[in-house]
Amino acid sequence: MKKSPCIINNGDWKYEKYFISYAINEMEQYKMNRMKVRLKSFIRQGLMVGALSGGIFFSGYLLYTHFLSVSSTSLLFRLCSSGLFDCDRVNSSPYASVFGVPLAAMGLIFYFSVLVLSVMARAVREDHLLTSFIYVVLFWISALSVAAILPLAYISAFTLATFCLYCMLTWVANIVLFLVIVSGVKAMDNTGLWKSLETLHKNGILFLGKIREYFFHLLQVCIVLVILSCAVLILSHYFHVRGSLMRIENGIRMEEEILANFYHKEPVRIDLRGIPVMYGDPRAKVTIVEYFNFDCGVCRSASPLLKSLVEKYDGKVKLYLKNFPLDRKCNPFIREEGDGISCKAALVSIALRRNTAYKSFVEYLMSSRVPLSAPLLDVAMGNAGVTRDMLRKLMSEKEALKILISEVKETSQFNPDGTPTFVINGRPLPSGLPPVYFFDRIVQMEVNRMYCGSR
Repeated sequence: MKKSPCIINNGDWKYEKYFISYAINEMEQYKMNRMKVRLKSFIRQGLMVGALSGGIFFSGYLLYTHFLSVSSTSLLFRLCSSGLFDCDRVNSSPYASVFGVPLAAMGLIFYFSVLVLSVMARAVREDHLLTSFIYVVLFWISALSVAAILPLAYISAFTLATFCLYCMLTWVANIVLFLVIVSGVKAMDNTGLWKSLETLHKNGILFLGKIREYFFHLLQVCIVLVILSCAVLILSHYFHVRGSLMRIENGIRMEEEILANFYHKEPVRIDLRGIPVMYGDPRAKVTIVEYFNFDCGVCRSASPLLKSLVEKYDGKVKLYLKNFPLDRKCNPFIREEGDGISCKAALVSIALRRNTAYKSFVEYLMSSRVPLSAPLLDVAMGNAGVTRDMLRKLMSEKEALKILISEVKETSQFNPDGTPTFVINGRPLPSGLPPVYFFDRIVQMEVNRMYCGSR
């Protein structure tokens, strides 16, 4: 008699029950693993989008401000102009460009390249060789972007002595992109990072052997990257030209205002007793007084121009320097309190006015390309052959401070907005460095007035 197929003995039923339970657990485990993979993929994509968006935004802002000025009251400017941060100084320094191309423009090209390659990798993910090659390129360009952070951080910390907040945010974006790409490499082959990289590079080499088959794919990517790079460089050039035109327009506007008001103002009294002539003949009838700050980049730029201007009108023009440190520690007209180094440099220069080392000391600091610091001040004193004991014998710090405060208070007659501020024969010009040709024009007017009796 045959058993009914519907009848299952007790042993068979236990086996079937165990098998079903095992299959259900495997299915649940599979679903959990799939969910984890999808979640990791979603997190990687989110981090990639966030890093690329942030990098593009901040690089674009830095590229704009590299050539064009922004309002000092804007939120982005104020965020990066307090404490350790001074984006304007970093972004306008000689280190902000390489071979004439701003680092911000290079950053934009990098982020757009990562974006294009990432989109392509997702579009051709079924092609293992092409995907591997794209990931090899992404890995190395992101690794280079992270390596570039080290010299930039060193320059900010030890050369410029200040940091750019938005530059640092792009550094964070570079690191995040690198970590996301490394995570994507590991996800392609779950055999560990180094093994995955080894496999990836082997596949990349195999791809090179079949590069003819992918010629049109690569050509399309290259064309897109070239177009984007050219667009960034064109945008950079546009900002450069626009910035130049704005400076010319501002210069013309300033010229009109200065010429309209220069001879209508009563001359202010400037006390020059005890101050040596920096450049020119002491008997010259045209006197230029510059209120300057040793930690002022524009003042440094103006120094050789002023020297050449005095030499042009040999024997007719002379230049004096008076201190106006932009530090509340010794200047009550300034709101922000600095590190006191500019005050110390001013005190040293005042003490040295009685010594022949004065000119050497001032010229050394004004020709320096690095920001003022205590070590630089010591080097400048050593270069001029000055010691601390010599300074104390020349003038006490208390006496030098008294003179400095009197010089600062003297400026209340014309309320300078900053440095440099020039006073020509008692008539002050607006703070800042006017266009050189216009400065020359005003000096020539004064030379003609004093020596030819015109006006």
